[in-house]
Amino acid sequence: MRQLIVQVPRGYGKNVLEIAKACDGENLAHFEAMGTEKPLDVVIVHVPNQKVEDLLGELESLPDLHITLNPRGVIALEPPAGEAPQQVKNVENRS
Repeated sequence: MRQLIVQVPRGYGKNVLEIAKACDGENLAHFEAMGTEKPLDVVIVHVPNQKVEDLLGELESLPDLHITLNPRGVIALEPPAGEAPQQVKNVENRS
């Protein structure tokens, strides 16, 4: 699983969330921020390795798009903590 931080002009964050959900995104977060020149929407996305390319392709159509891709794999867990061992078993090879 990969973590991406996506910055788009304010108002486009919901579009990023919809695209991320369509690409099996998990543990999604959206917040408003102030860039150096104008307001932004920032979305933190966790997607399976094999979906990163699809996500990037879909996001390309958004204006003033900036993406930070964490180069290391991440494991996205969801409560309850007792189910973590089953969730961790669902890991994939690195892309």
